[in-house]
Amino acid sequence: MGFTLAQHPRLSVLELDNCCLSQVAQCHIVAGIISNRWVPMKVMYGFRAGPPMVAIGALEIMAQHMSNEECFRLRRDIQMKTLLKWMENNRASQSENPSFLTNDDLSRANDMNDAPSQSAYLRMLDWLGRIPFDESELMDLRKYFYDVSDRDGEVKSDMNLKHRG
Repeated sequence: MGFTLAQHPRLSVLELDNCCLSQVAQCHIVAGIISNRWVPMKVMYGFRAGPPMVAIGALEIMAQHMSNEECFRLRRDIQMKTLLKWMENNRASQSENPSFLTNDDLSRANDMNDAPSQSAYLRMLDWLGRIPFDESELMDLRKYFYDVSDRDGEVKSDMNLKHRG
């Protein structure tokens, strides 16, 4: 769901009513929302966005008690300041060295200056490494998809991958 939110071209309101989401699921949703730089999420119902944003390092701990709209606005401001700083640094370096830039020059400059990625997919991948790991959810998924026996004495079947769907 996070990757869908990162790529969606028009979604600005998200209602997640009557669902029980773990902290990890909330972090994935929030990471997707803040990875979509071009379509800012304005309203989200279902859980508070502040705590998951703090958990992945997108906001300072003091911001976890803000409303969802305030969290999204603050995060957009942070992203825009980062972009502005990066553009000013590039403008200053170009005025010192006014030669034509190739694609290789641009990619090296982006890597060296911690430039924000232009790809929502790459921004989402960056957030994924910061999402807390939930081992119980992983075990549930392994049991569901791979029929893996656990330490409780369950017998592993002959077929390693269960047919689902």
